[in-house]
Amino acid sequence: VERSRGLGDVYKRQERFFKRYEATLTQRQARGLTLLTDLSDNDLMDLLLGRKTPPEELATEEVCEVLQLLRQPPDVVASSL
Repeated sequence: VERSRGLGDVYKRQERFFKRYEATLTQRQARGLTLLTDLSDNDLMDLLLGRKTPPEELATEEVCEVLQLLRQPPDVVASSL
């Protein structure tokens, strides 16, 4: 059950990410996001929660930048970043 609740959080974070950054998303961020969304939901959730670090092949600046943006709490305003 905890795993299912966590997966819902993945979708909420992705939705929030697009609402905040869709208009200003760079190609670099889009590449990082693509690499992250290619992961399984469980692996992505582990990265979002910091339970795991990105594997070496994913530990790029693009991926780390997008992870940081995805980890932002709901009340952070995009203009403050």
